[in-house]
Amino acid sequence: MILYSCQDMGFRFGADTILEHINLSINEKDRIGIIGDNGAGKTTFIKILLGEYAPTEGSLFRYGKITSDAGYLPQNAGLDSDLDVYGEFLSSYSDLIRQETAIAELEEELKHCTEQQAPALSEKLNAMYDHFVKQDGLTYKSRAESILRGLGFDKAMWSLPVGVLSGGQKTRLALGKIILRQPKLLILDEPTNHLDAESLSWLEEEIKTYPGTLLIISHDRCFLDAATDKTLLIENGSAYLYHAPYSKYTELRNHDKAYLERCYKQQQRQIAKIEAFIEKQRQWNRERNIIAAESRLKQLEKMTILEKPSDADQTPPIHFEIETLGGKEVLDVCGLSYAYPERELFRALSFQVRRGEKVFLEGPSGCGKSTLLKTLNRMNDLV
Repeated sequence: MILYSCQDMGFRFGADTILEHINLSINEKDRIGIIGDNGAGKTTFIKILLGEYAPTEGSLFRYGKITSDAGYLPQNAGLDSDLDVYGEFLSSYSDLIRQETAIAELEEELKHCTEQQAPALSEKLNAMYDHFVKQDGLTYKSRAESILRGLGFDKAMWSLPVGVLSGGQKTRLALGKIILRQPKLLILDEPTNHLDAESLSWLEEEIKTYPGTLLIISHDRCFLDAATDKTLLIENGSAYLYHAPYSKYTELRNHDKAYLERCYKQQQRQIAKIEAFIEKQRQWNRERNIIAAESRLKQLEKMTILEKPSDADQTPPIHFEIETLGGKEVLDVCGLSYAYPERELFRALSFQVRRGEKVFLEGPSGCGKSTLLKTLNRMNDLV
């Protein structure tokens, strides 16, 4: 079943063309990795699918209410909540929580009712309980706790206010809430940005068993290979759908690029030959020569000119210019500590960094990596 169908779809923002002539379909159960350079239009494409933007050209077909049953994690998404971690996570099950409360209240009422009221209340309670069980009411808490642990939130963190979490932890919490819902359409924009190795491994396994339609924007090639079986390349305003995961896509794309390069060069040689013929006929400047030149000129005008294949895959050179070379001692940290009122991040850190050294900062999400860098850059107050 087709969920989305783009027919010559395009999108312009002011004078800028972001997408043009998009023709593709997204089917139920598709698992598509969306790739392309930063700014190519990947997130714009997703927002068009979700109805946040409307195409400025062509048309887009959406199946039924598929958009209303979509789980979307934007890039660098977070949460702004006054709840603790556990309460915020369970808020995805607000309807089940209300049912659970109603069942408990009815059970209490049944304990103190008259004999005449008991049969009707028992029947109502049984109906409510059956409905609760059919919606996985008996297992929702255990599933929620399993996902929390999988994303690196051990039980000691469940009572923490969401506000004290790091940006990466808030993103992981938002991701977990979407996975908990099990929507029919799951759209993730750079979901691995704030995941440590353990959480990434958990997400890969969770995504493998996800039964719905999956769209993932990512630059993580290994994750795309593990999670998707189709690849959508967005490049220079165009979209190319390959029925292959990322590692296989690269081979297919190279074949396509080689073919397009041959077609482009062949056409350029043909154009050069026609232009040379026209120039020669014009130099002779006889009537029959002018007629021949005009004929070839019309041939050129009717020709669909191929664009030169992009060299987008080539890595641009990066150079760092250093005007003044500093001293050998870059950083000298001694006994550095940092803590929030509810939580200590690190204590008594001591280390040195010397000129020319390259330091890799590693640790689980929320352990204080970004806070350490901000502190070293004097954006935070010291403890």
